[in-house]
Order: sequence, then C-alpha cells, then structure tokens
Amino acid sequence: MTAALYKRNFSHDPWIDGFDAVQADGERGLNKVVFSFQDELDSVSSAFATLQGIVVPVSPTTTLTFAPTLFPVLTTPAWSSGYGIATKGTGQTSADGWMPIQLPDGGKIQSVAVNGEGSGSLGSVSVQLLRQSFSTSEQSTLVALQLSNGGTGAQIFASVGFVPDDKSLIDNGNFKYLIAAKIIGADATATAKLSGIQVVCKRV
Repeated sequence: MTAALYKRNFSHDPWIDGFDAVQADGERGLNKVVFSFQDELDSVSSAFATLQGIVVPVSPTTTLTFAPTLFPVLTTPAWSSGYGIATKGTGQTSADGWMPIQLPDGGKIQSVAVNGEGSGSLGSVSVQLLRQSFSTSEQSTLVALQLSNGGTGAQIFASVGFVPDDKSLIDNGNFKYLIAAKIIGADATATAKLSGIQVVCKRV
C-alpha cells in the first residue's frame, strides 16, 4: 500500500489515570475516539478496494520436463531407450514411438520444447503433442515440431512450438495427452538422439 493511496489520520491522545473521567461524549469521550477509528478503517478499506482495481493477478506457469521413454508402434522400427534418452537404432532408416504425459487438469498448455542431436542424413525427424479422446481413438495434433527435414552433418535439435489458444485447455476428464516421435527416410548410418521434452502450462 502506498502513501498515495492511504495515509493514517487517526491519532489517539492517551488517557491519564486519575485525571480523565470515563465518559461517552465530549472532546475526549469514547464516542469520539471510536468514530474516529471507524473513519480510519473506512479509509483502509477504500485503499484496498483501489488496489484491487489496479493490480492484475499474474497466472504462474509450470514447466514439466519429461525423459523421452518411447513405446514402439505396431511393426514400425522402435526407438532405443537409454538413461533418460531415446536414440535411433544402429542400421535403422526409421523409428516411431509414443509416450503418455500427465498435464495439470484445468490449466492451459503454452508451449512444447524438444532437445536432442543427430548426425548424417536423417531425412525427417518430427515430434508431436497429441490429444486423444478418452472414450474413442479420435486424436488431434496440438503441436508439431520438425527437428530435421533432410539435413546432413551434425545437427542440434532445439525446437519450440506454441499451442493455439482454442486447443490449449487441459481436460483430463475427456482426453489423454501423448508425445509421438518419428524418423522417416534416414540413412542407416545416421544417428539421432532425443534428450528431453518440456511442456509449459499456465494455471488459470
């Protein structure tokens, strides 16, 4: 609270034992003191009301960090798992996998970030955040990140994607949330590693 919004006006002149008589009215009576204090409380209340009108609450964000632990997809070549990483297997020209993630219900997804690295001719390397219906197999893509698209040589994967506001609300009662990672058309000698996935959510 700043001085511009509130300044104390109430000041009590102490009573003296054996000198001041206890009485309701008069210049030093209890009524005058209590009413002055009541006016002071009204000033405090008014200052708080003003502050509520000018202070905009900030919604805190939460960053969730996941190690890419990718399950195989049917007969498609799978990612190999290490300590907190997922890699393309030696000799493979493709890899496909998915993992479930748990997000805070009622919040909003702001962004998805993926880190990793690769080398050689990798073809297409992509990671998606998917939302899948709890009751059916219907799903939609919330974020699609293209980490590599035909590049060769040493590559650093550091990509961030943002979720459209109309798809950002987290509804765990009706949806599951998944990460899907895929490599298509890589050279057998190429290498690829995913080291981390982050999802930033905002509480509303």
